[in-house]
Amino acid sequence: MNMKINKALTFGVGLMLAGSISVNAQKVSFNGEQVSLKQAFQKIESVSKYKIAYNATQLDVNKIVILNQKNVDVLKVLDAILVGTDCTYKINDGYIVITPVQKGTVRKIEGTVKDTKGEPIIGATVMVKGTATGTITDFDGNFSLDAIDGANLEISYVGYQSQQIKAISGKLLAVTLKEDTEILDEVVVVGYGTQRKRDVTTSIASVRASDLKGQPVSSMAEAMAGKMPGVQITQGTGAPGSSLQIKVRGTGTITAGTSPLYVVDGVPLAKDQLNTFNMNDVESIEVLKDASSAAIYGSRGSNGVVLITTKKGTSGKTTVTYGGYYAWQSVSKKIDMLDAYEYAELAYDARNNTYVDKMESINRKRIAAGNSPLPFSISDNNALRLKNSGNDYNTIVPMELIPYLNGTPGLTNTDWQDEIYRTAGMQNHTVSASGGSDKIKYYVSLDYLNQDGIIINSDFKRYGARLNLDVSEGIFKFGITLNPSLTIENKVNSDGAYNSNGGGVVASALHSSPIFPVYNDDGSFCFAQNSWSADTETIMDDGSIKRGNSQTQVWNPVALAMLQKDEKKASRIFGNIYGEVAFLPSLKYRANFGVDLYNDSEDTFRPSTIPLSNTKGNPESIPEATSQTSRIYNWVFEQTLSYNKNFGGHSVSVLGGWTMQYQRDESNYAFANGFIINSIPTLNAGTVTRGNSNASEWSLLSALARIQYNYLGKYMITGALRADGASRFGKNNRWGYFPSVSLGWRISEEKFMNSLEFIDDLKLRASYGLTGNFNIPLIPQHYYKIFFLST
Repeated sequence: MNMKINKALTFGVGLMLAGSISVNAQKVSFNGEQVSLKQAFQKIESVSKYKIAYNATQLDVNKIVILNQKNVDVLKVLDAILVGTDCTYKINDGYIVITPVQKGTVRKIEGTVKDTKGEPIIGATVMVKGTATGTITDFDGNFSLDAIDGANLEISYVGYQSQQIKAISGKLLAVTLKEDTEILDEVVVVGYGTQRKRDVTTSIASVRASDLKGQPVSSMAEAMAGKMPGVQITQGTGAPGSSLQIKVRGTGTITAGTSPLYVVDGVPLAKDQLNTFNMNDVESIEVLKDASSAAIYGSRGSNGVVLITTKKGTSGKTTVTYGGYYAWQSVSKKIDMLDAYEYAELAYDARNNTYVDKMESINRKRIAAGNSPLPFSISDNNALRLKNSGNDYNTIVPMELIPYLNGTPGLTNTDWQDEIYRTAGMQNHTVSASGGSDKIKYYVSLDYLNQDGIIINSDFKRYGARLNLDVSEGIFKFGITLNPSLTIENKVNSDGAYNSNGGGVVASALHSSPIFPVYNDDGSFCFAQNSWSADTETIMDDGSIKRGNSQTQVWNPVALAMLQKDEKKASRIFGNIYGEVAFLPSLKYRANFGVDLYNDSEDTFRPSTIPLSNTKGNPESIPEATSQTSRIYNWVFEQTLSYNKNFGGHSVSVLGGWTMQYQRDESNYAFANGFIINSIPTLNAGTVTRGNSNASEWSLLSALARIQYNYLGKYMITGALRADGASRFGKNNRWGYFPSVSLGWRISEEKFMNSLEFIDDLKLRASYGLTGNFNIPLIPQHYYKIFFLST
């Protein structure tokens, strides 16, 4: 690396030294000369006291420019020289540093959202399209968020047509949303049935496939973010394939489970791993938010219910559809850290402060004993510091810092965040076919997802297929849904706190010193000491400190990410089969049997090349490995009888039925060490020293009933009752009863409202419901620890 590049790296990458010095007073002249950029820089250096630093890989210094400027300020000449180079300059303590222009700078975008009457819309969602960045409007309809100029903003609100605009900084964006009158006639999924949205008397949030399309996300939970009022979606780690937390109207409990119940095509999920499902297969998502709407699910409805409906086939010729994308992900903002030179200054100040405190304490004791104080200064060399302080090695200046304190250019200056983060690609491809006749309809799809993590050596892959088949013949109808999937996840511990065993790589990166490199000269990972102690330092005759060779760094975060193995594989077979008989046009019987079979395995291996703790001598540790598996067997059987009748402005819908569900969970875990070599990471190559195996099961038997009444679309009432008998509950409290009632009055349909032309649709509603939460620990008779081994 030549000196020019060294200067650029030393001063151009975030080095905060002395402030800018004006160079406007310095003049330079070019008399119609045809020169290269390098020659122009040399002339500027010859007539000014500044040196110009640049990176030759980022700037073509052989580019020819014609300059005809006489006695012009140096900065104006630089402005002319750099036109068309995508570079700019900074001034740092005697250097003019040429750096690339930072493209895509994130800026504050502000605006307001109103309806067609000019009234502010409160709680409208504003999202940066294709990202998880977003906000909602305040009481005045105003919003503010950070985005790149020119990014697409999506603005949406329930009951209004969504709109897209371009982000423009420095300008107040004005957005007007139009009412979506057709949305009221849409059919939404409610528990065990459907209902027109205009007739719903409970609180239900809904999104359609058209609202989810075209987003570069890896799961349907990410696609839901910001589209449903009262539904909070958060991502804990940002790791590829990681589960998102969904909370409906906040946290409903502090002692039991807080996740909502997920129901896909009428089948409750055994495990809420939504990343095993393909978002492109989804037709609609409804969230039952209040107790009245969720009470039909009884003891599992207290945290809300998420109803997911997948696409069905349509009659007509076969339609083949491809949907896919390739996207990039990156860290939007890193934590500002000291570079190596700033770090050395801080460490130097800390050592000086320790020395001063130590000497002041010693002198206070000497004076109290009647002795004269010892003279000292922060300019004392290390030998004198040790002599004065009584061999306190915390007072000396480590030798690694000396070159940095002297300002030696070109020294190691590691940005550990840059080393562990990367711009990660993500791609998703789905091929589907849909078609059929009046009697047979089908929808089939294949999908592939590959998401690299923004942390090195992490990724997530999903392979999936789906078959939705519906067959009807006279009064009979039956169908099948089958959705097998396989996910493979390479994990890196990114969320753990820093500790003596390294912890998460992010925390380790923030604790690692920038004066040490990632790799040694021989290409091996560097484990240089991050703290200085007495047994690794020797005082030389000239007063200097010689460092020993037994030092090791606490951790190298890149080594933690690259050398450790943590692979998780999960397979899932999800599906159901149903049959339906229409005894009368208004009377139907339906039976449904669904299964959710989930299996996963996770294997970890820590090789000997990673030190097990902060020990000296750069030792190789004894490799360790774990292997754990889990299996879930879940099935549900439901039978319902429904009656729907419309007559003389009256609409009546009655539902009754019963359900039974069973689930068994099994898990195994084993730990081994004593591996002889790193190349065989399976447990049979080591010695298994501990392990256990667990199993649990539960069952649920339920009866349910609901009646809905509607008169002229103005007056609505819904009542429901569910009884749950769960093995999770104690013997004397086995059954729970969950009633609900809701009322609706479309007051905008009344004659006395005709004069209020500014009101198009107004409905008053009230509801009451009781729900439960059976996600509590299983009682002992249904939990088995098959064996436990430990040595």
